[in-house]
Amino acid sequence: MEHFIIGTAGHVDHGKTALIKAITGHDTDLIPEEKKRGISIDLGFTFFTLPDGRKAGVIDVPGHEKFLSNMLSGVYGMDLVLLVIAADEGIMPQTVEHIEILELLKIEQGIIVITKCDLVEEGWPELLAEDIRAELQDTVCRDWPCICVSSVTGSGIKELMDHIGKMSSSLRRIRSTEGRFRLPIDRVLSPKGIGTVVAGTLLEGSIYLDDDIMLYPPGQMARIRSMQVHGEDKHVAHAGQRVALSLSGIEKEKVKRGDVIACPGSLIPADRMDVRLVVGRYSTRSVKNQSRVHVYIGTKETIARVILLDKDELAPGESGYAQLVLQENIVAKRGDNLVIRYYSPLETIGGGTVISPNSEKHKRFHEPTITLLSDKENNETKALVFSVISGSCSCPTSRSTITEKTGLTGEEAEAVLDQDTIILNGKKKSYYWLWDHEKEFRHCFLEVLLEYFRENPYSLGFTKLMAKTAFLKSWDNEAVDAYVRYLLNEGIIKDRQFGTETFFYPAAVTLVQRKEEEGLRKEIEKIIEEGRFNLGDLSSVNHPTLSDSQYEDYLKYMVYSGVLVNIKDKLYTTPLIADEIIAMVKEYFKTEEILSFASLRDLLGTSRKTAKPLMAWLDDRKITAWCGKETERKPSGF
Repeated sequence: MEHFIIGTAGHVDHGKTALIKAITGHDTDLIPEEKKRGISIDLGFTFFTLPDGRKAGVIDVPGHEKFLSNMLSGVYGMDLVLLVIAADEGIMPQTVEHIEILELLKIEQGIIVITKCDLVEEGWPELLAEDIRAELQDTVCRDWPCICVSSVTGSGIKELMDHIGKMSSSLRRIRSTEGRFRLPIDRVLSPKGIGTVVAGTLLEGSIYLDDDIMLYPPGQMARIRSMQVHGEDKHVAHAGQRVALSLSGIEKEKVKRGDVIACPGSLIPADRMDVRLVVGRYSTRSVKNQSRVHVYIGTKETIARVILLDKDELAPGESGYAQLVLQENIVAKRGDNLVIRYYSPLETIGGGTVISPNSEKHKRFHEPTITLLSDKENNETKALVFSVISGSCSCPTSRSTITEKTGLTGEEAEAVLDQDTIILNGKKKSYYWLWDHEKEFRHCFLEVLLEYFRENPYSLGFTKLMAKTAFLKSWDNEAVDAYVRYLLNEGIIKDRQFGTETFFYPAAVTLVQRKEEEGLRKEIEKIIEEGRFNLGDLSSVNHPTLSDSQYEDYLKYMVYSGVLVNIKDKLYTTPLIADEIIAMVKEYFKTEEILSFASLRDLLGTSRKTAKPLMAWLDDRKITAWCGKETERKPSGF
């Protein structure tokens, strides 16, 4: 394994910190109170170089039960554990609790290190080792090598280092350096003159200098100004390394242990998560529905209410599906492991694995829900993808939503899609929808549209903005665009251009003039012909068969049909008269250089009030152009 983290575990005062100092030469107890009391209170961090040149990060955890929450903030990132047991005391209560935590977090590789061998009689450590192996036979530590050392004399330290080197080459806990990065924060610093500095173990992906990051769950953006790995400045860090990041754009007060740094948009903060909950076999209590617990996930500690979904109670050694209703929003991913402790008194009772990191409220003993959770837990990829898609009947699901909710890559998700699913491609996003859901939605959507066109027979159609505002309010703009394009490609709707806008309408809708408006059309044509260059103001025309909005649609329809030309607002003329006006202006410019409002008025024998909108209309058609004065125009080079 190229990058990995070594961590300690074990009872208080069994020599964990002294062992790390003997291995690395560094003392990880830096807090004055730790020096005074002679015990670790918070996490300690250092590193050392293996014989082959690789550098391993080291996390030293406190052993006292009062500081177990600090221990839990560090153990999540460990790949190889040194389980420290003092030769003069043997297995103690915190030894057992730490082992249980390792099991719950699925940290399965380590070395049993018997320390303080210089304090006991010769031969005692070997006898103790046999007893320890027998006692831990049913635990995650049963096959771990056991090495006796003294941090004072150095006895056994080289043998331990050799074992670490051998085991590190065959560690099974492989971290992916590909994909999006994720770093739970376990330290927040503010060195003088540097700004906000955070540190943690990079769980996955690679992170680069100057990357934009998002702080979760607040959702605040920042940028990586500088980074260090094992005390050295780096341009990139990979999964499995301890990383310190200097951030710009965020204040130290906004960051705390338990927050997560990740790619922007890659995680979804949530206050409900579905889990497979396990009650530890060493627990003295059971977990009942509605139990209040402390939850430890990554470096985060929070409080939650346990909702058991398939049982009323979980006894020691039992497991079941549960939903954790969290006191605050957190971020997690499918497959993350967690530990739970009783609310009061604090006591480790179990843990679990995240199935859905952000979920809806469930009914208890609901068979479809239990089946879905089982499919997700067993990594049934198709079931995972379809569970997300099927959850939305009234709109398609974006590819990014699927990847965020399932933990799959976009390629993995798309690989399981079949004929039951349609893909809607936007400019930057892809969306997925079950055929049955789309057909049902389309039927309702078209019914609404057809009713709209029955009530508005002269409407040219709807725009994408109108569709989103009236029918697709919960959709993002790109989803609307993708669905409209899909309906066009399928021939379900058609489009037409009017001015600068594109209108859409059902293929079954035909835009023709009804007999009821034949008289209205004749009256409009008469008004325009009589007015000629004075233009026809059609705002006061009587329209008994149409409402005001329908009348507006009718005028647009007449323009679209080529019967009328809209000069401005309710001022209209016919194409023939419009061509006459253009011809007269062009003839005018053969002898004149400037056309003013007054000269246009005189040219057409109309009023200045009419000449002004006509001039704007001529500008739009590139017949005239501005020449410095609001009231004057020059020819536009026709």
